[in-house]
Amino acid sequence: MSFDQLHWATRPVNTETTYFTLVDDWQFKRTRLLQGLQDLPNLVTAYKERSCHAEPTNPGLTLVDALPDLRLAMACESIAHSLYATTEVAAHFANRVSGGVLPRRFHRICENVQKGKADEDLTNRLGDIGWYRKVREMRTEWTHYSSAFIGERDDRTPIIVIRAWRGRNDRVEFAKTEICAVEEFIAWVLLALQSLDGFGDHLLHKYVLPELRRDHDQEITIPRFDVNGRPLVAEGGGCRGVPSPHWPEREPGGHGSDAAEARAHAKNKSLKATEQSDQRIQELRQKFLEVAALTPRGSSSLTRPAATSGWPATTRGLPAVSALTGAFRAIVATSPLCWARSTSVACRR
Repeated sequence: MSFDQLHWATRPVNTETTYFTLVDDWQFKRTRLLQGLQDLPNLVTAYKERSCHAEPTNPGLTLVDALPDLRLAMACESIAHSLYATTEVAAHFANRVSGGVLPRRFHRICENVQKGKADEDLTNRLGDIGWYRKVREMRTEWTHYSSAFIGERDDRTPIIVIRAWRGRNDRVEFAKTEICAVEEFIAWVLLALQSLDGFGDHLLHKYVLPELRRDHDQEITIPRFDVNGRPLVAEGGGCRGVPSPHWPEREPGGHGSDAAEARAHAKNKSLKATEQSDQRIQELRQKFLEVAALTPRGSSSLTRPAATSGWPATTRGLPAVSALTGAFRAIVATSPLCWARSTSVACRR
């Protein structure tokens, strides 16, 4: 689904649905999270290109610029925290819109899904939540027990080291100290967001739309828009949901369009942008399918090849993950709208 559908459906707010504004926060965190993912490859490049030279008075030592390492570690921690925060805001909204039927915490919702206690539609729309569990364990480790540590391979490619100092109950996905490539981390977060978008789709159809239909006779105050689709501001200002007697009868600027024409123009413009975004998402999906095999539905495990000695020098499928990440960046860079939409892709390492 398009997350925009849920976002726009919750724009009308009355005194009984003020919690709909939680979707605005959900949208904000989701967009910020995707922007953080877009920045990660640049931080990897900066890490690989950091200055490194021998200490003049002590040739046995090598001096390395620590700033790229610090920035990359901070970004990984921030993204893990942001994903967790996004899921908690989504769960808060779900709890309110469902009248308490759904738990207030997202990991409780996931537990119900795993135990077969959740609604069948919810289970199907969430899909594989293993990706979310991985990032959540990383967030738990980095919040309560240790910090993100950046190591590197022989070719100076950075890797994320996930320590295992947390309790046994919190070591399900990563039972011991593990490593992962930054590209893998990006793929995990994207797939976790795909599950979260499915969660939003479930809430839209089961709770939000019925709520709107129930109140179809109720008067709702919404903004008026100009011919460019931008909201008009009343003299002296005005707030969403607060009626104002100062709205002009016709849009300013000499266009001569009435409110209905302006709304139609804005809608057509939005639909055109959405079609372009959908086309780029399909291009992205095709790129993923060309370079990576799809993970079987219902599978939540990532198999790691046995290392011959120490850390594995390579990770199976990593070039493919790198290629698909490059394709993702190339397409998204041309269309910010893509960040607000979901992707239906998966990859195997």
